[in-house]
Amino acid sequence: MISVSAACGCPTVVLLGNRPALAHDPKIRSVLAPRLHAITVQQVFEVCNNACRAVASDAPALATA
Repeated sequence: MISVSAACGCPTVVLLGNRPALAHDPKIRSVLAPRLHAITVQQVFEVCNNACRAVASDAPALATA
């Protein structure tokens, strides 16, 4: 469902832990850490917040396309 979400234009956040980041789509944002349980709420919040800012900054461009 990750790729489907990104293909629909949604910013997508994936908690991966100690795995390679998913870099095949710029809308997919990976949260990495040495272990999955080491990912903090603050890390997830920051990634989600940055993803929302990116969408908001693209909104005028999308409206005129």
